[in-house]
Amino acid sequence: MVLASVFYKNWRYQNRILVHDSIGYYNYLVVSFIYEDIGLDFVRHNKKLLKKRLWYWVGADGQKIFKYSLGVSLAEMPFFLIAHQLAIADGNVDEGFADIYRLSVLCSAIFYLLLGLFYLFKILKPYFEEKSIFWTIIILALGTNLINYVIREPGMSHVYSFCAIAAFIYYSLRYWESPNMKTLITISVIAGLIALVRPFNVIVLVLFPLLNLSSFKELKGRFTHLIHNPKRFLLAIALFILIFSPQLIYWKLVSGDWFVDSYVKNESFFFNDPKIIDGLFSYRKGWLLYTPLMILFFLGLFNKHSFVKRNRWLSIGFFLMSCYLIFSWWSWWYGGSFGARPLIDYYPLFAIFIAAFLNHLLNLNLWVRRSVYLIIILLIGLNLFQFYQFEKGLIHHAGMTKKSYWMVFGKLDKPKGLIKAFDYPDNQKAREGDR
Repeated sequence: MVLASVFYKNWRYQNRILVHDSIGYYNYLVVSFIYEDIGLDFVRHNKKLLKKRLWYWVGADGQKIFKYSLGVSLAEMPFFLIAHQLAIADGNVDEGFADIYRLSVLCSAIFYLLLGLFYLFKILKPYFEEKSIFWTIIILALGTNLINYVIREPGMSHVYSFCAIAAFIYYSLRYWESPNMKTLITISVIAGLIALVRPFNVIVLVLFPLLNLSSFKELKGRFTHLIHNPKRFLLAIALFILIFSPQLIYWKLVSGDWFVDSYVKNESFFFNDPKIIDGLFSYRKGWLLYTPLMILFFLGLFNKHSFVKRNRWLSIGFFLMSCYLIFSWWSWWYGGSFGARPLIDYYPLFAIFIAAFLNHLLNLNLWVRRSVYLIIILLIGLNLFQFYQFEKGLIHHAGMTKKSYWMVFGKLDKPKGLIKAFDYPDNQKAREGDR
């Protein structure tokens, strides 16, 4: 996968990697290190050049404010700074959009994928056979839509959230095995980074006191621990706020307010009309249609492994809550994307149950094991093939229908009439609730 990313030519083209939402995340680096002007005053002198390179909205008093939070740019920063020095030496900075900068974003995504998989391995290792863990990692890396957000769209937030949430789960499990201040500080830092990368993902913080519970008595003991150590947890909260504070400071500097709702233009949730069925099964963006190997998550929920038992109901509850919130958003299909991309962030949690299913598989007879592994390999192949189709435009980023899906199924070239088979969503109507 690393080799495919490096030799995949998308970073060599102006219209790849640093496009659409990825620009919004990346812009903090450009204005901080190249223009040195977070207020964007320089824009008025170069509007034509920067029109497609800066994503911001204009406030009531003319303030120019970035839509997305700065966590992704913070994660990309070490790679950006190396690229920046190389670009200066080469004499080709191009306002931070030369080839070397796009390559730096790609390298950043690969790094955080590997780090996230490393933490996932550490989560699973105490409980499952290494063969099961190996297959789980292969499934996540090659058999899900995660691959698209490492190779094709590495500037999006998902691989960074995936990594941070994997680390958060690992250290949360460690904390309740042996509560100590060092681990709690680590958890607070990671929690702050999770919020910086994608503020919505603060919902994962509910996992901290509930992971790996064996009984109500243990839950009571954990809350007693929290009550008896108020200074420790107040410090943890303060550290979380400190880590998130760069975002607050940015908002204050550019708008005058500590908190800014940057999702303007009537973008909101419709909690009375969640599109959960569409989000999971539809031809437009169905999670299980475009990432069928995630069925293993559901199969693993029924496993009798002790680690599964201790986390089953928490994970079911979290899955239902996250689906309700995610698919209540006005654009439940989340714009141009490969499958249901918001769920990628929570794959470290779902992976526990995939590993449990695969671990149970080791106890079954040889022919059953071979049959299941064959199905897994075929579905990995299907995912890679559909990823290729997505790249070539056979699978549309937002307009897929039942007709268009089956028109292109197994095809390498666009069939006649495909464009007419797409059904493009009406964003204006969707913002008004007609989704």
